[in-house]
Amino acid sequence: MELHDRLKEIRKDLNLSQEEFSERLGLKQGSYSDIERGKTKNISGTILRLIENLYGVNPDWIISGEGEKK
Repeated sequence: MELHDRLKEIRKDLNLSQEEFSERLGLKQGSYSDIERGKTKNISGTILRLIENLYGVNPDWIISGEGEKK
């Protein structure tokens, strides 16, 4: 599983649309869509910290798939 797959899994687990999820992260929906489709390979540390703080998701799991998700 790739980074973009893990982000999509998080969003789906939260029952959020791309628009809702991206808005909460301060991103435009189109930019976030590019991330989920794998067009953007990396995400910023700021976004990782926001996901961790808002949803309790382990940033190491997001990046590498290693460790616990939460």
